Amino acid sequence: MDGHSSHFTPEVIAFAMQLNIRIIGYPPHCTHALQGLDVVCFAKFKTELKRAATQFEETHRHSVDKADFTGVFGRAFLLSFSDDSVQKAFEVTGIYPYNPNVVTPEQMKPAEPLSIKGSFALTQTSPVKAIMRGFRTYCSTRLDASPSNASPSHRHVVALSSRITLNTPQHSTPCTPTPTHKRPRTPIDDTPSKRMRITYAGLSSTSSGSFLTSRDPYTSSTPFPRMLKRAPVEISEPDWSLLQSPVDPREYVWKEAMGTKISALTTALGQARNQILALQMNQEIFSAQTVLQDMALMKMNQVTTEAIAETLKNQREEEARKQAKKKAGAKMREQKKELKVRIDDEWRSIMKKHRLDLKAYDVECKRLLFEGTQKKDLPPRPKHITKRELTSQLGTVGGADGEEVGGSEEEDSSDSDSTE
Repeated sequence: MDGHSSHFTPEVIAFAMQLNIRIIGYPPHCTHALQGLDVVCFAKFKTELKRAATQFEETHRHSVDKADFTGVFGRAFLLSFSDDSVQKAFEVTGIYPYNPNVVTPEQMKPAEPLSIKGSFALTQTSPVKAIMRGFRTYCSTRLDASPSNASPSHRHVVALSSRITLNTPQHSTPCTPTPTHKRPRTPIDDTPSKRMRITYAGLSSTSSGSFLTSRDPYTSSTPFPRMLKRAPVEISEPDWSLLQSPVDPREYVWKEAMGTKISALTTALGQARNQILALQMNQEIFSAQTVLQDMALMKMNQVTTEAIAETLKNQREEEARKQAKKKAGAKMREQKKELKVRIDDEWRSIMKKHRLDLKAYDVECKRLLFEGTQKKDLPPRPKHITKRELTSQLGTVGGADGEEVGGSEEEDSSDSDSTE
């Protein structure tokens, strides 16, 4: 049987053991060559079912419906799943009689990536096609994709037609102005390459569109650009009944009636304009979404097996470096902890010995003073090593900020003062 876990249920296993049936699972990715149902039975059944349906339609002069399906299916099934077909399935797949040579190396080859290129199923409009063609043929540089180019001063480019003016004589009588014959100079911001750079920079400055302009290959972990959302806009519906208004001037004898009708028409015309603007905005949103999807498809179509393998290799190496750094940090923290415990134990021993030396020193000083020794002739007070010096002797474990394990001079002095 197929090696899927759903086929090996406790009921199936118990039934097989009861009837002394031995279940053998197919190796992974081999059912297309070893499964007899697929190789022989189902293939023959498909041919017989098609032949039976054709014969039925020729005999009864109508297609197979629900009432006729069972009969057509039964005849095709009996012809396909015969004893000879079932035995032939085991023989063709080399299971019985056992023959491993029937499975060729070509059948075990991995699938070749022949159908990995995506495209749009629907035909796009000419303006959208032109923009898609521009993105596909434009060779961008790293400077073009830099978000710094998407400055506010570049996001609103004035139309070229609004910059063309007409020249009129300065000292002449008013007359009809004549246009100049000189070709107007094209502003720098209106060149196609400049507009493409602004568009690339704008996409690079966004979180979901920056990947479309990068040089990194597409992988399964790459986030797909989010769909553009339409903001709900409440637009009043025009009074379409005004289209049935009479056009005969005699219907509007009084100025009040004509003014009322003009006001109603003006209001309806404004509402109709808002409807058109909303539709145009939605069309722009859909066109922009189409361009983004085309860029994503173009990005995915550039994926090659070598690029994916290289990217996954770099990701694994980066993950290994992070894990190694994490382990080194944990080891360093453990060493610092062990060293701190060692220093504290050694410091407690030193302070304990120092307190005993102070007691012995006090006893010796009292004895000498009792015998008449001058205070200036008394022996020096016993001292101990500082904790910082102890840390230097035992060794330090440098952290990220280079701090040492151990106490400070203030701690040393406070310990000394407490012993006195």
